[in-house]
Amino acid sequence: VRSRRQRQMCIRDRLDTVYKALLKQIPNQDQDGIPYTATKKQLRLAQKDWSQFVEQDCKTISIYNKGSILKDIEYYSCTRLHAEQRSSDLERFLSRRSKAKS
Repeated sequence: VRSRRQRQMCIRDRLDTVYKALLKQIPNQDQDGIPYTATKKQLRLAQKDWSQFVEQDCKTISIYNKGSILKDIEYYSCTRLHAEQRSSDLERFLSRRSKAKS
């Protein structure tokens, strides 16, 4: 049985893996009128902003639950749910890009 921390690390690892795969899949130079350099820059910015949003969103939940024995569980659950959703979103983007290349 994995601990909460181990499950959280697996979720973060999955997100990191998908994010890096997507960055790697996007060409480093613009091609055929497609602004890939701008796309990569925007993806990096979006990921950074997403990470900051999650931190603030889950911190809000933690503050709301201050004094509760559920405080840590709610914070963990919040970050886990956000990471799972972001991983799924990036995986869909990655799979659409893979299909488009075929």
